[in-house]
Amino acid sequence: MKRSILVLLMFIFLFFGFSTRAETIFETFDSDPVTRWWTNGEAGASSFSYNSEGYLEAHFVRDDQTARYSMAITPIELDKEFWVSFDCQLVEGETHRNLLGLFGSGRNNSTGSIGDTFTFTDSSENFRHYAVYWDSSGSSSRATAFDSFATTKPYSPNLIVRVNIHNFGDGSFQLDVYDLVADPMAENALFSTTNDSNLIFTVEEGLLFDRFGLGNRDDGSAGTTSPYQNYLFDNLYYSTNCPNCCKALPEFIPEPSSIFMLLGGGFVFLRKRKKLI
Repeated sequence: MKRSILVLLMFIFLFFGFSTRAETIFETFDSDPVTRWWTNGEAGASSFSYNSEGYLEAHFVRDDQTARYSMAITPIELDKEFWVSFDCQLVEGETHRNLLGLFGSGRNNSTGSIGDTFTFTDSSENFRHYAVYWDSSGSSSRATAFDSFATTKPYSPNLIVRVNIHNFGDGSFQLDVYDLVADPMAENALFSTTNDSNLIFTVEEGLLFDRFGLGNRDDGSAGTTSPYQNYLFDNLYYSTNCPNCCKALPEFIPEPSSIFMLLGGGFVFLRKRKKLI
């Protein structure tokens, strides 16, 4: 099911790409991305590992802000509209922040970058997603998209979320967070930066973004090997054409319960597919 959807999406993206010169990336980890176009830019104690089950394992450590798992994109400025989405799960960790979004070659992850900064505070068991923009000087603007205190406390690290990002190209940036276990079709956002809470920033003329992916942060205690966080990622999406229309679930989401049915005088054992549309 997942592969057939990807083939359909490929034809759609190819058509729009040739007709509008748009760019779309949809990484589903069916094979190791570094054998294709992705770069594993490990640094310090942070690392990124491909899991053959079909997802990425990320180990973030607060000792460096250049570690990056990314691929090249056509350079754009923030006056260009684009969409980003991804699925993730915090497996374990301590207080730390990381970023998924757009970066610039030759810059660290805290200078000239934009996206979702996801953070977990272990002392209060609070999990947050921020829409964040750093300009070329490292000054930041941010808006809280999801705060676990606004929903259920304490936060369960087993929560699997989908994040949808929309940069409108006019200095406005929206971020929505969905609970994929409770809402597998991602129809009702847990929390969002819609309306007045959208991230608003001044578009810096000439600041180019040419990398898409994950980046490490060293907020607070640079140079230490702790705190750390372990995450799982799947379905990384970036497009200057349209939002992600694929509803495939990440490979690390729990298997649905098995079902027994009485059919023709006997029991038939059924197991739902892991991926849903």
